[in-house]
Amino acid sequence: MQKDTVGELFGALQEAFSIDANPKRAAAMSSYMRDQFQFYGIPSPKRKEIVKLVFENYKYDRQEFISLAKLLWAHPLRENQYVLFDLGYKWVKKMDISLIPFFEKLLVQKSWWDTVDGIGPNFIGKILLNHCSAEVRKKYAVNWNKSSNIWNIRTSIIFQLKYKDKLDFDLACTMILNHIDSKEFFIQKASGWILREYAKTHMTKVKIFVEGHALSNLTKREALKHA
Repeated sequence: MQKDTVGELFGALQEAFSIDANPKRAAAMSSYMRDQFQFYGIPSPKRKEIVKLVFENYKYDRQEFISLAKLLWAHPLRENQYVLFDLGYKWVKKMDISLIPFFEKLLVQKSWWDTVDGIGPNFIGKILLNHCSAEVRKKYAVNWNKSSNIWNIRTSIIFQLKYKDKLDFDLACTMILNHIDSKEFFIQKASGWILREYAKTHMTKVKIFVEGHALSNLTKREALKHA
């Protein structure tokens, strides 16, 4: 970095967040997340405005990005985890497969749908699409799918969410069917979500799949939401 260290920028970010902290909004945001996380109480547009200002001259560097991500993830207030997405999404094209183990660790730390859905499709999924063969992507997906951690399983199902015409439907179906008996809301929801995405261009195939398997009502409802 040219001017400020990662630590200095992180400190400046917390100062800016503290100025705009709103305890009443923070309580509401925490309640929405089932009181699992604390918040500054900063709405998304304002947060992004602050991040843009603080990191105006920040240039992507792999090691600095990892250092910053660790600081953001360690902070107890949830807005900091969202900053990783505010900054990182625009750098995905510069990321390579060597970063996947790091993102895999973040997946299972402070996990909830907000961070998992940010990391899975937008970081891990895009890196795999940009740098790996279909066979390599399948190996990663199968490994996550075999996990006992629901967030790894969810990732195995939704990592292709941004793939559009490159989505491997057979792989997605396999990931779903491996957990067809799961009662876990976030797995059922993920299954319906990826099917709904594929249905945007292949509704008939999705309908045939849904009608041919004993999927949960939630998965079916999500899959055929726009039928």
